[in-house]
Amino acid sequence: MNDSGGSDFEQRLKFLVQFAQMDLDVLRPGSWMNLRDDLQVFLQGEPQRGDLITQLKDTSMQEYPERAIKSLQGILKILVSQAADASEDRTGRLKKVFGIPTYLSVRADFHVIRHPGDFVQLAISGKLSDVFLFKTLFLLSLAPIEPIKECPECGKIFFRQDKRQKFCRRRCANLAATKRFDKRKRAKKGRRK
Repeated sequence: MNDSGGSDFEQRLKFLVQFAQMDLDVLRPGSWMNLRDDLQVFLQGEPQRGDLITQLKDTSMQEYPERAIKSLQGILKILVSQAADASEDRTGRLKKVFGIPTYLSVRADFHVIRHPGDFVQLAISGKLSDVFLFKTLFLLSLAPIEPIKECPECGKIFFRQDKRQKFCRRRCANLAATKRFDKRKRAKKGRRK
């Protein structure tokens, strides 16, 4: 979460995509501590204008069990995948709508905090899992559709740095280019016969 590039909003979206892609089964104890710290910052970091203020009722992230974090990640994978599936047509209208799984249930308390100068923020308090899911849904609902995409080569969900990026990494772009080249070469060879 402490990556220096981009806005705080983009950093939070990138963190969600990275967390969804992590292989939690190979994490060492130190990596689990770092992940818990990053999740804590995601949940209760300094709220920015337009962000949620969160308060946890049940436990701190440092005490949250690994199996519960894996469960959060499982739901996050579904949400991020749905966000990646949402797409726009050439006019910018949604062709495919981001949907929420019907089994997702979030229970929390909400209230509005009015700051000086008519600055208003939504505050949420509840169990850690509910606060995490609501904050995730809140961020994904505010996100433009372009940044979260599925790589057409390997299927990995990634955070797109700019609108021209089509693949998650250079290796996938090179593999796709090689396949296109080989296909054209075979088609050209077939026409000569």
